[in-house]
Amino acid sequence: MIARLPAPAAGAIAAGLIVLATPLWLLRDTTERGRAPVAAPSLPPPRAIEPAPAVGEAPARPLFSAAPADPLLPEAGSPPAAGPDLVGIVGRLPDDAVALVRGGNGGTQMVAIGGQVEGWRLAALSPDAALFVRGAERLRVGLPAEAAPDPAQ
Repeated sequence: MIARLPAPAAGAIAAGLIVLATPLWLLRDTTERGRAPVAAPSLPPPRAIEPAPAVGEAPARPLFSAAPADPLLPEAGSPPAAGPDLVGIVGRLPDDAVALVRGGNGGTQMVAIGGQVEGWRLAALSPDAALFVRGAERLRVGLPAEAAPDPAQ
């Protein structure tokens, strides 16, 4: 009569056989005999290394790269154009802010980004300025500065 092994002993023997067989299975020869070897992929040609700049050139170079142009700054060389006066900015930037603008007739109106006043379109708002555009003209209008109290008074 054949004796039966208890279940834990049979499981241990099976696990031992798997542990012994796995390395042999992983190290088996998987190449096919008589088959041409696969060519290695071609690599791009090596690039030439640029020479390092001379030490004396370092002070002449800018320390940081050029910053992107600020859309609220006027273009260099353009004369200032007469446009609306910015009285204030109300709301949260950039969500729902509007500009309070005084027109040529002396009245004040609220203008949202994209709105127009006297032919000028409000293109952008910042905490202290507004950018108006009319055709190819760009006009940056800052908030009026508070008058400093006179120390003599």
